[in-house]
Order: sequence, then structure tokens, then C-alpha cells
Amino acid sequence: MDDLMKEEAGMIRIAIATLAIMMIAVPVAATVASDAPTRHVTHTRERSAVSQDEVVALAKDQGLRKLSDIAYQNGVWSVEGVAKDGSPLEINISSAGEILNPTS
Repeated sequence: MDDLMKEEAGMIRIAIATLAIMMIAVPVAATVASDAPTRHVTHTRERSAVSQDEVVALAKDQGLRKLSDIAYQNGVWSVEGVAKDGSPLEINISSAGEILNPTS
């Protein structure tokens, strides 16, 4: 009987330890997930010759490190985010893929 009680106590300790780890891990995972870039896309009915993915690639070529917002309106893509040096960055790109406000 004592062996059975010791075994159950060991399993209970393992269960409690597992729950404690989960209580720590879930909030940490949620915090990491919230650091992901937020993409707000605003479109009008007009079409762009370059895709959103191409615009993001062009913005990265201009120094974009982290995207926070992207919008397309009146023939111009507006990309906002953080530059490689950590400063705020806004880049405007025409619907043809031309950088309207080069950073360099």
C-alpha cells in the first residue's frame, strides 16, 4: 500500500510541475506572438502593377526591418515600419514600383 501511495504522490508532483511550466510558457508564447508585425492593408478598387509582396521586398531594399502597416491608395503604396537602425520608417512606392521617397 505504501508503494502505491508513493507512486501516486510522484505522479501528482509531475502533474503539478507540468502545470506550473505550462502556466509560465503560455504567457511567454503569447507575448512573442504579439511582437509579430501587424499588417493593415487598405485597398481602393484600382489595381497596382506591383503586388503587395513586391512592395514589401522593395521597402526591405530601402532599409525596412519590421513592417507595421501597408496601404494602397490613389496609386501609391505607403509602407510603415522600423528601419534597420530602429528608427521609424515610411516609404512611398508608386503602383509601377518606383520609390517615391528614397531613403538613400
